[in-house]
Amino acid sequence: MPPHPTLRHFKTGISKVTQWTGGEYRSMAKVFLGTLGGVADAKVIRAVRAAEDYMYYSHFESHCEESLEAMEATWKIFHAEKEVFVDLGVRKQFNISKVHNVLHYPQNICSRGTLDGFNSETTERLHIDLAKSGYCASNKRRYIIQMTIWLQRQEAVKRFVSYLQWAMPGYIAERSGERNDGDDGDEDSEDEDGLDESEENVKTVKYAVARRPPLRASVTLIQNDYQVDWFTWYLDEFLTNHAIASKIPIDTHHNSNMLPLFSLYKQLRLRLLPIPEAASESLSDVVHATKRIDSFWTAKGLVKETPAKTSIVLVQVADNDPKKGPLHGIQVARIHLLFQLPSEIASFPHPLAYVHWFKPFQKDPVKDLNLFKLSYSF
Repeated sequence: MPPHPTLRHFKTGISKVTQWTGGEYRSMAKVFLGTLGGVADAKVIRAVRAAEDYMYYSHFESHCEESLEAMEATWKIFHAEKEVFVDLGVRKQFNISKVHNVLHYPQNICSRGTLDGFNSETTERLHIDLAKSGYCASNKRRYIIQMTIWLQRQEAVKRFVSYLQWAMPGYIAERSGERNDGDDGDEDSEDEDGLDESEENVKTVKYAVARRPPLRASVTLIQNDYQVDWFTWYLDEFLTNHAIASKIPIDTHHNSNMLPLFSLYKQLRLRLLPIPEAASESLSDVVHATKRIDSFWTAKGLVKETPAKTSIVLVQVADNDPKKGPLHGIQVARIHLLFQLPSEIASFPHPLAYVHWFKPFQKDPVKDLNLFKLSYSF
């Protein structure tokens, strides 16, 4: 399974997990429905899909009548299909108080506001922010005094950020040391000397890359290591389609070794547009494009093979036409390479990506599963 910053890979499965946390439940929910497709009973799939849809609707931080109606509709589907678990012997009955309590969520949202204000994780979150983080910032000696000073400084920073947000509408403070519950701890600790995210990038293209590309490689190395056999052919097509004059003729068969070295990036960070229903979620997403590293021996022993990281992304290729489906104009691609066009060939202001396209989305999703099936376009 290709890694993603917000997608957890349960390498040993879920049966051996003895204590589930909220983060693990959310991580499992992201992949659970996809694993049932094609192997489970249709009633099971509909029940699970309805339960997960209800959960995600419940997490909305902003609701309207349409979302509340959809929320109630999904719960009715779950109640209509849940008896399949009794028929299959998974449960004897569903007389569970928690299952009944969630029925009142839409009414509670109308009378008391969205459910993010009543999260049972608030106390645990405060314990981390007010105790654990402060202790980790101390030197572990006379830590109570240090924790108090640390909290005072954090509050001062928060007050100043609030002032900046009032004085400069649209200002977003960068949070340092932010942890991601979906990581397995195997993210690259690459030395990229920071990310280059100019004011122009934030307002227009909304991306950030390393100020200095960490890698340089020849065309031959790129084609062999990154699985991009037609690299020079597509590069020549890109220059032709964008009317970019190449300083060096790009012959796809003869002079590829004569081309200059290409600067490569390991990752690209995207700044996503805010979504009112998930305002507290991170607006940052990371796209990876690294090659596979074979296992090798060192003085300390064998270093295991590192698989390639090739992120799958959604690309808007045309304007959306609602009559042709909700995902019309959007296509899926797998990114194999992120590179900068060498100045010896031509000048281009933005990094480029070599991608493998998937076939366009069908108008309707898979029955019962309500997900779209993907396959490569070649």
